[in-house]
Amino acid sequence: MFENLLPVPRRKTEMVIQNGTTYITQVPLIQPTKVTSTNYELSDRVDKLIKWATKCVAPKGHTDTGVFHYPERLRNLMEKVACWYEMRYTRNEINQMCYYGASEDINMDEILFHKKWSDGQTIWSQGFDKDTFLETLEHEEKYLLYEPTFPSRMMEGLSNRYQVSFRKVVDSKTGQENIVAEFPTLRNPDDLVALKNKVSDVINEYSDDSYLHHELLNCIMYRIIDHDPNRVGPRRAMLFAKEFGTDIRIPMQYGVDTSDPGLKEQIEFYLSLGGSEDVDCLINYCWRAKKNQPLEVEPLRKIMARVGAQRPSPESLESGKVKVLTNQNNPSLPKKV
Repeated sequence: MFENLLPVPRRKTEMVIQNGTTYITQVPLIQPTKVTSTNYELSDRVDKLIKWATKCVAPKGHTDTGVFHYPERLRNLMEKVACWYEMRYTRNEINQMCYYGASEDINMDEILFHKKWSDGQTIWSQGFDKDTFLETLEHEEKYLLYEPTFPSRMMEGLSNRYQVSFRKVVDSKTGQENIVAEFPTLRNPDDLVALKNKVSDVINEYSDDSYLHHELLNCIMYRIIDHDPNRVGPRRAMLFAKEFGTDIRIPMQYGVDTSDPGLKEQIEFYLSLGGSEDVDCLINYCWRAKKNQPLEVEPLRKIMARVGAQRPSPESLESGKVKVLTNQNNPSLPKKV
């Protein structure tokens, strides 16, 4: 059995009145989704998000900028970002960072220089980085890829009239983000209920946007894996996970190819990016003949022992591969302004 804790868009709202202040807290109800050796397809997760967005987001009809969320546009955006990452980190670039057995010796920077498309001073993966790519997108596409904010159109009057303030609190035990709204308690019970409902609507809107944002990034990572599942896709997805803050365990869980001459290097590359050794991996996902074909599942620690992989030392982490990944220190996307 191999498990992932996948976000589930179900929430519990609690209201507490204390010392003249009302606190409304929304707690996400995260349910463990069991990914078994016969139920693991990444494409099913993509379809699940599309279905959820169609049901829960599209009917709202707009974002802060009045833009519709069309399911087909959501899927197209996933493919667009996945293709950009493939262009940014070509197969040869991946092979140079984390050997997988390729014999080609093609350097993108040299190609661009010889074709006079580059001055020879720009590194391709940095020149075509996240900020540059985001500038090429339409506004509604950028909106989905930026960290969400509380919807301004629904906040009107809450802050000034009722002195409502919102904050995020991370549960120290579960690591889950809870949203807390705080305001002076109203004396009239009917007014308090009406305000509670309005505040809950704001929190729900933000939570839906946040869920869509984070799951969209996860689904882009899934598409990166499935575009090139034979060795390259999982390695490329590790870079994406490091840069965009998605779950880096997933590329490792889906990336074990027993015929890979660079499997040891891949595992150490994953560990150098901060990956955990406590994961179970599907064996030869890339060679399955059909969807959800039964596959063997093996703990990563056991695979490490078999191939002789070790967690890199702190010194090698400082001087080695991680610096190649991105010209940005913060893996999270900037917030909308």
